Amino acid sequence: FFSYLHTHSMFCLARKSPQHNQKEEVLKKPNTVGRPRAVATALLTEYSLLSGTDLLSTSCQAVIHGAPNRATGKKKALVIGINYRGMKGELNGCINDAKHVTEWLQEQGFSVTQMTDDTPHKPTRDNMLAAMRALVVGTSPGDALWFSYSGHGSHTSRNSSDEADHQTETLVPLDYASSGMIEDNTVWNTLVKPLPKGVALHGIMDCCHSGTGMDLPFEYKGENAGCWKMAHAGTASEADVVIFSGCEDDQTSADLTVGGEGAGALTTAFLDAQRPGATFKSVYDHIHQWMNRLKLTQEPVMSSTNTFDMNQPFDISGIWTKGSAGPTCRDQAFWKDSKGYTCADYLNKSWCDPKTGSHGKGWKFWWGSRDMYAVNGVSAKQACCACKKP
Repeated sequence: FFSYLHTHSMFCLARKSPQHNQKEEVLKKPNTVGRPRAVATALLTEYSLLSGTDLLSTSCQAVIHGAPNRATGKKKALVIGINYRGMKGELNGCINDAKHVTEWLQEQGFSVTQMTDDTPHKPTRDNMLAAMRALVVGTSPGDALWFSYSGHGSHTSRNSSDEADHQTETLVPLDYASSGMIEDNTVWNTLVKPLPKGVALHGIMDCCHSGTGMDLPFEYKGENAGCWKMAHAGTASEADVVIFSGCEDDQTSADLTVGGEGAGALTTAFLDAQRPGATFKSVYDHIHQWMNRLKLTQEPVMSSTNTFDMNQPFDISGIWTKGSAGPTCRDQAFWKDSKGYTCADYLNKSWCDPKTGSHGKGWKFWWGSRDMYAVNGVSAKQACCACKKP
């Protein structure tokens, strides 16, 4: 897609957001290629991978098998690119990212809403949230959606009790100084939570601190990554959501010069990976190798609501019907809650009733009025109650 690549060597200066005064420790040497898409607090911030910083578990998760179905309904997209023109921390490539992604989506039949510094509706906080809500409202099974964001990313310790790294990742609207940022919890509640089963949402988050920027439960990342791992609890969804992020939660994403124009590293590598016969694995591996060739230290991350087979053909209109893998039954043999109890425990102790697929007679005595235990976004009811007794 891009035939000419040039990088400008620039000292990475991360800038402080006026909203947050959190301290940030310099953990690794700064990257000297590109410009970080970060609004942060220290002179740095392109980190090497810190193993497991945003993972709840390093154990491999069982793959849910089942071939995807093609979308038969609406194909809608929201594409946001913010250069912060004339502002402190101005970027060069985000509007170009939005332009190239829009062209690629339109070739695949998507109706695209684009928001940049140059569009009539500016990517302010209110406008971005309104556009996110408009993307998902009225969706029904068979619809395919796309969301991409290129711009600054940051993080804060506010509302971070559900984060493995105790940081809440944020998107940075054009008016962030006066209106604030958009936290990952808000992104999930706005884009993912409303989606019904049978809807697909794919996308890109080409910004700093974006590894868990949509709070999806599973992650696939790293060179020669072999499996999905737990990343987030309490965010289960019946929709099929897959997001490519530019870096880990504690890293920055580079703004480069590609073919004489500004561009984001993730967006450029992602579009360059689109070729006949591509699989999800080949697209991710291509992105990783592309960044390695440029000696970028950012680690691309793919997150999902499903632990699907990475060798499936890459298709942003593909929908995995969870019914093909069991309607509410996850990996019965491997699932454990946060206390270490297995599905066998839930069934043998009558906490679940496999006949009704709901709580058993022993649930209230043991757990009281508390809702079902959940780990990695999967509740005991989803994992065990509707499974046959082992």
